Amino acid sequence: MQLPAATETFAYQMPTFKGKKNLIHFAGYTNHIGIYPGPLGIQYLQTIMPTAITSKGAWQIPHSHPLPENEINQLCQWIKINYE
Repeated sequence: MQLPAATETFAYQMPTFKGKKNLIHFAGYTNHIGIYPGPLGIQYLQTIMPTAITSKGAWQIPHSHPLPENEINQLCQWIKINYE
């Protein structure tokens, strides 16, 4: 696990990893998986994965694409360094 000090909880009706504050949320939808690392997490994600489908605080991974495990791990490592 990339966020060993985080606790698993629910926030905003989504599975969430929480440290001192909510670190990252996950949700499944009809056509995509949503990952919500916040605006700064999205800015970091765009440096390692410029083709990611993002908005201000969300990353959408279409079900038709393979799960980018390496990038998810890198994002969680960045969150650990910056927020945990």
